[in-house]
Amino acid sequence: MLKLTSKMSLQRLVFLSFLLALQIVLSNLAIGNSFFKISLVFLPNALIGMIAGPLWTALILAFGDLISSLLSGYAYFPGFTISAFIVGILYGLFFYRKFFDIKNRIHWLYLFGAMTVIMLVDSTFFNTIWVTMIIPHASFATFLSLLAARALLLVQIPFQTIILMLLIPTLQSIKTLKIFL
Repeated sequence: MLKLTSKMSLQRLVFLSFLLALQIVLSNLAIGNSFFKISLVFLPNALIGMIAGPLWTALILAFGDLISSLLSGYAYFPGFTISAFIVGILYGLFFYRKFFDIKNRIHWLYLFGAMTVIMLVDSTFFNTIWVTMIIPHASFATFLSLLAARALLLVQIPFQTIILMLLIPTLQSIKTLKIFL
């Protein structure tokens, strides 16, 4: 039976804290506005999912959303924390204890499928709902127009897949990181 949680050693906790800090920094370095944003935040999220498993990843990403909200100066909206929790579960399910080989086509397809599901759930579905709820006097037409605009974010999936497939096998081959991955 596959364990979906990992034991938290002090080393692992410190490394996950570093990845959480990196995630917060990368989320603030995003290009775009709150409706259409492109960032590299998927990199630390995937690494956290590889190391921590679904439950810990969900908790870490939800905590990261709370910290980002405090640091940003914007009003807090709990919907985005719920999204972060759900996306953390997905990253943990897709990446925990998975090893990727850049030469294996099935690994490429797996990674592409994982990023597609994560992007559909997070950016396209939940975040569109939350942004619609934040907008005063929003209607179903507002939701549909935002959904169409946010669906354009799906063009990032091939780029995210390529970046992750170049990064993850390289990190998995580093001897000192093998204790985490």
